[in-house]
Amino acid sequence: MSYTPDSRNLADIRKEIKTELLAKLKSTDGLKNIQTVVYGDRVNIGKTSSMPLLWVLPVPHQPDLRGGHTELHDFTFTFVTMAYSVNNPEDGKEQAEDLTAKVYDVL
Repeated sequence: MSYTPDSRNLADIRKEIKTELLAKLKSTDGLKNIQTVVYGDRVNIGKTSSMPLLWVLPVPHQPDLRGGHTELHDFTFTFVTMAYSVNNPEDGKEQAEDLTAKVYDVL
């Protein structure tokens, strides 16, 4: 069995991971009630008004150098869910915790 290096560059691989991640989160039945999905750490405040909201934050990428010519690239993401309940804040907190659990179940 021979090893053939991937001809894609790291930027293309990162974009592919982002695209597939967001597509999976948006197409999963258990997450259909999420009104807004935000990617990244900057957003117009008006976009956050539709809740429940899922915020996907990429963690800064730092390759792990292994040996002379090997790098391990680990693209990590943090997920934040926001929800609210006008009459009972505990209901909003519970809904956000349930959505977070569902996100991790999906991934």
